Amino acid sequence: MAKGESKRVPEHPHWYEDLPERDAPLDRAPKMVHGDVNAMDAVCLEVSRASTLMRGLCVVAGLLALVAAGVSVVFLGLVLSDPDVTGDEFVVLLLGFLLTITTSVWLGGWAFKTDFTVPRDRPVRLNRTQRKVYVYEHAYGMNPFKKWPTTIKVFDWDTLQAELHRQAGFNGKAYIQRFSLWLVSCKPGTNEVVDRFELKGNHPTTAELYNMWAYCRTYMEHGPEGLPTYPPRRQEITFRRSLFEHIRFLDPTEEGREVRARMTVWDWVINLPIFLAGFWLMIPAGIGHYIAMRFAPEVKWPPEIDAESRRGPSHPAEAASAAGG
Repeated sequence: MAKGESKRVPEHPHWYEDLPERDAPLDRAPKMVHGDVNAMDAVCLEVSRASTLMRGLCVVAGLLALVAAGVSVVFLGLVLSDPDVTGDEFVVLLLGFLLTITTSVWLGGWAFKTDFTVPRDRPVRLNRTQRKVYVYEHAYGMNPFKKWPTTIKVFDWDTLQAELHRQAGFNGKAYIQRFSLWLVSCKPGTNEVVDRFELKGNHPTTAELYNMWAYCRTYMEHGPEGLPTYPPRRQEITFRRSLFEHIRFLDPTEEGREVRARMTVWDWVINLPIFLAGFWLMIPAGIGHYIAMRFAPEVKWPPEIDAESRRGPSHPAEAASAAGG
């Protein structure tokens, strides 16, 4: 659909494009992003959202914040012990250092909580038999001292539509933009938005997001037959995998060779400049990823939701539909 204005109300501030309706004819090959499928059978497709959160960056930011707080404490001690600093100058310096320390501790706590308490994955299950979508969500907030609960949201597939969001900015060295695929739940028969959730985020281009929506639509309407199949996402935590988490195409092992074999010229054109501009951050972020994943909790679906989201057809007609699409 042509970009310009979303037909959904209210429009999201990062809205970029509305995608085809669930039952619209396919205009591209249905494909998933490698590593984004946890499991798939004739009943349920589980999509991983582990790659959406660039885990490890917050560990780096948290450490820098704590260093800033520590340096501020040292300088505050020097100020308090300096007899030459008196009067208004003392008050200004005291307030400045206290503000810096408080802000650094707050930001450090937020950063560590983000990387250490958000589950290792926040999967989405599409159950084509029940025509339901189950979303494993974890709340975020700016207050690191408040509980961020994990919740399960359940949507009727027939109320969902899709849209792309875009965020862009200059990081000091390069102009970077990222796209994300969001599913939107609307009131039946209207474009009035009830809720939104992100299915795939932090992606440099839109093509794979278009393909991903085509894949989900095809799966829910016709089942897995004829769709490309993918090996389950690798979930083991090793230092080597974490180190190359954000630069997988440079991994010298077989996993890296598989990634390079799938890359097109366009993939190289996109990834190499990003690596050259940010390699100084990607290596520390990879180390931070390993630390974060060691602390982050595993995904634990509530037993009743786990059973419901995997449940297949209960009637012969439903069984035939699930088997044949």
